[in-house]
Amino acid sequence: MYLFIMTEQEKRLIVDSETHKKLKLRATKKGSTIKAELKEILEKELGVDDINE
Repeated sequence: MYLFIMTEQEKRLIVDSETHKKLKLRATKKGSTIKAELKEILEKELGVDDINE
């Protein structure tokens, strides 16, 4: 059995890195959603078929 003693600062760092991962994931999802919406608008409004991402 191991006993880990962590300071408050170390605990905060772990929480911050987890939060950062979640925020990064959320931003990526939003970015790809925006890209998909833009592509859809271009295809509908301008009749553009071949859009390179």
